[in-house]
Formats: sequence, C-alpha cells, structure tokens
Amino acid sequence: MSDEVALPEFMVRVKLPSSSAYHSSPSGDTEYEEAYRNAIFAVKPPGFEVSWPRLNEKWPVDSEGYTWVRLYCTDQKVALAYWMKEAQQAQAHIARIKKAVG
Repeated sequence: MSDEVALPEFMVRVKLPSSSAYHSSPSGDTEYEEAYRNAIFAVKPPGFEVSWPRLNEKWPVDSEGYTWVRLYCTDQKVALAYWMKEAQQAQAHIARIKKAVG
C-alpha cells in the first residue's frame, strides 16, 4: 500500500478576457494570449498545472461568463499544504462569523 494521497483533477472558475477587446493584428493577438494566460495563472494554486484542452475541445463556460479550467496535481505535498492553509483560513472566517452572529 502506498502512502501517497491521490488528488484528482479539478476545475477552477476563471473570468477570461474577451478576444474582441483586442486589436485584430499580431500585436493584439499577442496581448490577448498574454492576458488569457495571466488570468488562468492568477487563480492556479501551487502544486497544480493547467490541463489545456485538446483540439476541438473547450472548457465549459457558465451562465455568468466564467470558464471552468481543468487543473491536475503535479506536487501533492505543495498542493496539500495549500489546501490545508485554505481550510484553516475558512475555519477562522467561519469562527468570526459565528462570533459576530452570537
């Protein structure tokens, strides 16, 4: 039996830029691609990488215009540490709300 924790792929919600906001030129294309990647990497947690869509595949888009980007785990220890920190912050936030509500 292995001690490794299996972390599945998961999706993160991202507001991607609209291509119509950029000039139809090589420099506009470059600016759009840079903004597109920056939006994705701004929300990508450490220990995960982007699973880019294959040819003729697209990530799902919700009714509010957000794209669900698929990620996969590349470093389980870093990913677990990140999610443990997120869970602790969420618990602290819940405790503050409970205290405020009474």
